[in-house]
Amino acid sequence: MNWEDLSKEAKSILEWVVHVWTGEPQELIIEKGKDFVQPLKFNGDVVVPVTATLFEEIKSWLPYAKDKVYMFDGDTIRVYPGMEDAFIHEASQRIQRRQQLHEHS
Repeated sequence: MNWEDLSKEAKSILEWVVHVWTGEPQELIIEKGKDFVQPLKFNGDVVVPVTATLFEEIKSWLPYAKDKVYMFDGDTIRVYPGMEDAFIHEASQRIQRRQQLHEHS
């Protein structure tokens, strides 16, 4: 199963393992029967209802994710950023620092 095979709703949750705006890696907690909420300061929160079907879709996709660390606990899935996510975050931080140095020189 590939990323492209996932529904829009599943992608809209899983993409937040690295914060879409800040690039910060973060833990996701996905609970069956509850809303997944990603708080956003300026545009309103991202809210995705986690139906049983969506929960099972995400649960079945995670073993195919090459660089995601995850844990199943009953009706809860915890997804942690993997090494690739951390590398991407570190690289983006370095690029931002270089741009700031360049702007100030």
